[in-house]
Amino acid sequence: MKPGVPKDIELHHLANDVSSFWKKLGRELGVEESKLSQLELNFQQDAYERAYQMLLHWRETRNDQATYQILYNALTSTVVGRNDLGKKYCCVSLI
Repeated sequence: MKPGVPKDIELHHLANDVSSFWKKLGRELGVEESKLSQLELNFQQDAYERAYQMLLHWRETRNDQATYQILYNALTSTVVGRNDLGKKYCCVSLI
């Protein structure tokens, strides 16, 4: 697992990959329902921006608790089920 907290550029790329299920991921990350609703209203026509802003909010409000491990757990949960994205964004590449 990568150490530390995901950087902006990683969240930018991840947001593109999770834009179709951003709300589900947000719930797994513990983002408040009111924040998810606000983002949905503010960015009605832009799924990527909803996902990106949700990920930024998660990282900013959790501070040092917004780790790769927690992101990995959310991405690979039975609800989200994206082990491929968990590995892609959270695990150390041996290449």
